[in-house]
Amino acid sequence: MKKILTFQFALFLSLMSVYSYAWDFQLQNSDGVKISYSYINNNTEVEVSSSDRDYEGDLIIPEYVTYNGNNYKVTTIGNYAFSGYNIKSVTIPNSVIIIGVSAFSGCSNLTSATLGDGLTQIGGWAFELCEKLSTINIPEGLTFIGTHSFDECTSLTRIVIPDGVTSIERDVFSGCKNLTDVVIGNGVKQIKQNAFNKCSNLTNLTIGSSVEYIEMWAFNMCKKLTTITCLPTVPPICDNYAFLSANNNECYVYVPVGTVDAYKQATEWNNFKHIQEIGSSSAISVKVLGQHRVFEYYSIEGISTTKPKSGIYISKGKKIVAK
Repeated sequence: MKKILTFQFALFLSLMSVYSYAWDFQLQNSDGVKISYSYINNNTEVEVSSSDRDYEGDLIIPEYVTYNGNNYKVTTIGNYAFSGYNIKSVTIPNSVIIIGVSAFSGCSNLTSATLGDGLTQIGGWAFELCEKLSTINIPEGLTFIGTHSFDECTSLTRIVIPDGVTSIERDVFSGCKNLTDVVIGNGVKQIKQNAFNKCSNLTNLTIGSSVEYIEMWAFNMCKKLTTITCLPTVPPICDNYAFLSANNNECYVYVPVGTVDAYKQATEWNNFKHIQEIGSSSAISVKVLGQHRVFEYYSIEGISTTKPKSGIYISKGKKIVAK
């Protein structure tokens, strides 16, 4: 697998040279480094195309740039724009809506990425092989995360997929071996092949209420799974081997009230020995958004919320009575 990834990355670097010179103008950034821009959308906006190859340290993308007396909003980080660069952090403004294919792939010293609230798409392989990337916020407005986007980001520990995303693409978090907590939003309908393959330290997983289908090997080699909180009232259809190598004898699966029998009869789910209703034990899910921790509550029907109204809920492993 590593050889395949290395070949893919080498191919991206060779293609990157084509993109590196496709720019319309250059401007000096706030730290004195030149960044290249290309016109898009009928010359009304610009995308970041590349920068000086020796760019290192902290990269801050501006929200607007001025060239020849005209102001342009920066809305896109182009394909391969910073692939392989020696940057340590990146801050992307709210104006950016798209991060292109392999935009930051192979940035082996990148430790943190701050993504703006306007971001809607992260292209395939965008942060692949950013092995030191440990801090990244996933904006609530995000709707698409491309294949292999965070492949082999081995320093990530927690991820929350927002409700606007409808599909977890192939190999998105494959090889993220230090990922321990994953919350999949309530808008996701499909979790594709190898999405969390070899996340060998994943222990807590929350599957959103709209998930209908989980492909084979989606959670392959997730041997340390101890808690799965699965919110769909109809058990998601699972391909064979969707949870290959999971510890079915030790992992607890928590499901909505009244659905235990359905899960016990469903393919793949019936391999788990402990399937219980949400509220019967210490089901817990923690959202981690930037530096803020938002605790998620579950009603006895299995519906999640961060703002419980009156009723009985489960949060942090305890029964909560909201008045």
